[in-house]
Amino acid sequence: MEQYQRSIAIKLKAYGPDHPKIAATYHQIGNILESQGKYEEAMEQYQRSLAMKMKAYGPDHPKLAATYHQIGNVLHRQGKYEEAMGQYQRSLAIMLKAYGPDHPKIAATYHAIGNVLHRQGKYEEAMEQYEKSLMNSQGDHSGLVKILITKADLSKTESKFEDAAKFYSLALTIGHL
Repeated sequence: MEQYQRSIAIKLKAYGPDHPKIAATYHQIGNILESQGKYEEAMEQYQRSLAMKMKAYGPDHPKLAATYHQIGNVLHRQGKYEEAMGQYQRSLAIMLKAYGPDHPKIAATYHAIGNVLHRQGKYEEAMEQYEKSLMNSQGDHSGLVKILITKADLSKTESKFEDAAKFYSLALTIGHL
């Protein structure tokens, strides 16, 4: 973490306070803090990053989508599902506009939206989002495995054990490729 703080100090001197390279560093610090369970601190870093990116690129630039997604992740982990959904929806809207509906970069956001819906007990809607994620993950074996396991877990929650077994089996097969 100390190295990131030094990096920010150097970048501030070199570029000034609102440069996008500094925003990227704040985003990376947020990732570290989030992985450590320091959600409030992570949120502060993501908000800083978002404000700088918005100033540099405008509100609909694809570089903002990742930060909205990460803010959604923090809110999801805090049990703030409606707020998380709003952030994921912002991320998704930006990515759909920038990349179109079939781009692999969108898969993670569909998956995250599915996870929120799953937590809210909206299983059918969650499965629809997982299916969209699956369709956008073609070629990404680790992404496919993750989504299939999530679909299997949801099927198990709904007592659809045959479906769960199929998804687990497929995940194992793909995982061994």
